[in-house]
Amino acid sequence: LHSFPTRRSSDLFSLPAADRPRVLRWRHGSRFTYLAAEQPAYLRLAAPALHRRRILLDARRVAFRIEDRVEGSGRHRFELAFHLAPGWTVSVDARGFLAARPAGTAGLTLAWLALPEGARAEAEETPHSPSYGVLVAAPVVRLRWEGEGPCAVRYLLTPLGAEGS
Repeated sequence: LHSFPTRRSSDLFSLPAADRPRVLRWRHGSRFTYLAAEQPAYLRLAAPALHRRRILLDARRVAFRIEDRVEGSGRHRFELAFHLAPGWTVSVDARGFLAARPAGTAGLTLAWLALPEGARAEAEETPHSPSYGVLVAAPVVRLRWEGEGPCAVRYLLTPLGAEGS
């Protein structure tokens, strides 16, 4: 939501070195997989911010515990976007959201575990390009809030099989 000086790369589809995400920790085991990473692009803001994400995959439950944390200070407008495939349906409430493929063949639930004060989620349609020159509508859930850093959002993402569980 902030504008900052654009740094260009000679390759249209690559990030400048200063904006590349960095893996902080990666551990894989038979029961759990853990990833911690950070994205430094927002350090260029007038009030610098560092986005960190931690993901814990519980292989037994087939569920992902995710934390998005923004380190820094100053007031910001924050937005997390959860993009879904064209044709999926989504229902949002104060606890999270449920997304399903057409004909209920599969889907996912996302449950909020911790939200910053004032955070609100809503579903909307956005253009999606499955191939060059083609645009179709696709749902996206956006979580938005304004506040001071540091702050964090924690959520549980659980895939659903064809049977709905």
